[in-house]
Amino acid sequence: MESSNIPSVHVSSGNKIPYPVGVRVMLKDLERSKQILSSFGLKPDEFSPADRKMATRHIIIMLSIGGLAIVFLVLVILGVIG
Repeated sequence: MESSNIPSVHVSSGNKIPYPVGVRVMLKDLERSKQILSSFGLKPDEFSPADRKMATRHIIIMLSIGGLAIVFLVLVILGVIG
């Protein structure tokens, strides 16, 4: 497997940011995203408000679908469905 220069999501105890774990992970993901964009020669500021709005909608839709899938699986496991 080829090694990449993208940092992992793990935050070591010596470099902890004073935020809850989930926020630290999101901040690391944001840094990874910026590195990926810069590797393609793009800067995060180059996206228009319409692009950002569309991306936000996609994220909301994907989170909604994921939430519905989890609810469905819980109902199947509990025997309510199926």
